[in-house]
Amino acid sequence: MEKKLYLLWQDRKTRCWYHVGTLFQHQDQTFSFAYEHGQEKSLQAAIAAGYAGHPAFPDLTKTYHATKLFSAFNRRLPNRRRKDYHFLFEIFDQEKKQGNFDLLAITGGRLYGDAYEFVEPIYEKENRFEIDCFLRGWRHYNNETATLENAQLMLVKEEKNLYDQDAVFVFDQTQNKKIGYIPAFYSTFVRTILDADVAIKLEYQFYKNAESHYKVRLNLTGRIPAQLNYTLKNELLLS
Repeated sequence: MEKKLYLLWQDRKTRCWYHVGTLFQHQDQTFSFAYEHGQEKSLQAAIAAGYAGHPAFPDLTKTYHATKLFSAFNRRLPNRRRKDYHFLFEIFDQEKKQGNFDLLAITGGRLYGDAYEFVEPIYEKENRFEIDCFLRGWRHYNNETATLENAQLMLVKEEKNLYDQDAVFVFDQTQNKKIGYIPAFYSTFVRTILDADVAIKLEYQFYKNAESHYKVRLNLTGRIPAQLNYTLKNELLLS
């Protein structure tokens, strides 16, 4: 089965995310990468915001091919010898994932201080969607000993947010407090669903020994209303 990840670039001034490229793993286990043209908040919009392209892929019109994961992306994977990433490989093994592409999907390939991140598309099938992501902002709203046990979580639209006009935070009804946010690159989609008064099923896994940005893994599923299907297919991440 062909797999894909979207490469996002963030404008640090506005904190706006742009879908600048797509990485594919094909059925024959080869890889390709191409810049994303034509969609809203894709390459052209990013260039207007100051983006100059990835240095490893200087031709903005070319589709790049490789028999192994591109070295520019492979170096973004965590070191398997690092103890603080041990739990990631537990997830990796439990889900029977076989290669670096899947690990890139779990970690996002984030490097400290840079503006890139890989994200999985919002998968759509028979007008239903699924989002698998990690909660953002855990360390800002919780102390080092905080945990989630039998928590009742809900999604709440935040009306005033300086950095994300579509911000959606996660509220723990058990502890009566905000615990973090849905990642900003998914927030427009999630908020559009919430604005349509459509229920979203929210499940979570809590990793006690993980770094803060991997503490809470979220799974969101729900129905895409027929009247929003066309609109959402033109959104940033719907596959």
